[in-house]
Amino acid sequence: MSRVTKTTAYTGAVLALALTLTGCNGGGQPSGDSTSASASQSSLEPIQDVPSSASEASSSAGSASSSSKASTFAAVTSDRPTNDEMAKEHGFKALQLYYAINDHFLKQNSVDRELLGLAARDPYLSQDLEQLKAIESSGETYTGKSRVELLEAIIGGTSNVEGKQVPHSNAQLLVCEDNTSVSVKDKNGKPVSSGSALRYQTTYIVTWQDDDSSWKVATRDVMRDEKGNPKSC
Repeated sequence: MSRVTKTTAYTGAVLALALTLTGCNGGGQPSGDSTSASASQSSLEPIQDVPSSASEASSSAGSASSSSKASTFAAVTSDRPTNDEMAKEHGFKALQLYYAINDHFLKQNSVDRELLGLAARDPYLSQDLEQLKAIESSGETYTGKSRVELLEAIIGGTSNVEGKQVPHSNAQLLVCEDNTSVSVKDKNGKPVSSGSALRYQTTYIVTWQDDDSSWKVATRDVMRDEKGNPKSC
């Protein structure tokens, strides 16, 4: 396994809440042989800011259906993956989509299962929704955006519903999440501390499944040091 020293930064969602979240480990590790792909060799494009139309659609959410909101975003789909580079590229694009949707939720203070389901799978999807709904009800407001840097990608396979191996369908992505520009305020407008670690390592598992041909986040795990604190980067 090679550790990347040069990383490429991408704009992501505001996830100051991530310090308190840890992903489940259901199907976490790639099955079969896995290889490590260097992030410094990636040709991935930076994620685009959420279009203004997303904000406009959400501001009229009282009359808009969940399907109309979801139309602003699209799941990351592909043919059956055939190599590690394809898995790394599509896996990270799916992670970028996940961040963009979370950012949309936090900025609009509105949560929608169908929309988040474009970028995440159960059981992690349900767990993340619970966390987002708790924030929604708290009345907290978020400004700024986090940045996520791809440090390393380990590609492996998964098993489909028939028990057959699907190579290159599991992307384990180690990223550095930077929340130094994120500001959180409570319902009274007072600043809320997001913890001491504003830059920390997080591992995501992003999988491709042949039932929907989509790449989606399956697990999330904040890396911890020997004292149990988020591991800085």
